[in-house]
Amino acid sequence: MNRSLIYTGSSMHPTLKNLDKLQCEACRAAEICPGDIIVFTQPGNEQKIVHRVIAKRPGRLVTCGDNRYVPDKEIVTDNEIIGKVVFARRETKRIPIINGLLGLAVVYIIRARKKLANALINQLLRPVYYLLCDFKAIKRLIHRKISYRILAVKSGKGMELQLHIKNKKIGRLRCGSTEWKIKPPFKLLLDESSLPNFNDFSMKL
Repeated sequence: MNRSLIYTGSSMHPTLKNLDKLQCEACRAAEICPGDIIVFTQPGNEQKIVHRVIAKRPGRLVTCGDNRYVPDKEIVTDNEIIGKVVFARRETKRIPIINGLLGLAVVYIIRARKKLANALINQLLRPVYYLLCDFKAIKRLIHRKISYRILAVKSGKGMELQLHIKNKKIGRLRCGSTEWKIKPPFKLLLDESSLPNFNDFSMKL
C-alpha cells in the first residue's frame, strides 16, 4: 500500500528539502537494503522520521540523516517501519530518489565535499565573519527589514522554536536554552537579542 506525506526538517538535506511531498511504498525490514530512505516511528513517539538506512542487522536497521554524521541512537525494528521513499515532489517538480548502495555512495561523496568546503571557508572567512557579527547596530537596522516566521515545533529532543525565511529553516532555539542557533550567513543579518524566547512566544499564543 502506497502513501504520501510531507517532509519537514533539514536532517535529509540536500536529498530532501523542507515541505517536499514524499511518496512511500509499504515494505518490511527484509526488503530494505542499506542506502534506502525509509519512513519510521520510534517507541513512545508518534512523530514520523525520514532517514537513510546505513547498516542492516538481523531484524534491525541502523539509520542516519544525510545531513548528519552520527547514526540515530534508536535502532529501527520491523514493526516501526512505515515504508520506503520511492520519489518526492518539490512544488511541481518530481525529484528522483537514489536508494540502495548507490544512494549511500552519493551521500558519502557529498559529505566529503562539504567537509572540505567548510574547512576552507572556516580558515579563510571565520575571523572576518565573526568580526562582522559583532556590529550589532547595523544588524538591528537590517533585522527590521527582514520578513521571517517563528514556529513552535515538537522535535525528538522536545519543543523548539524554529526561525524560517520563506520555506527555509535558518535557525532554532531549543527548549531550556537562551541562545538562538542561526545558520551562516543569516547570523550576519539578524539580531538574536531581538528574537523571542520561549516565554515571549508562549505569551503571544
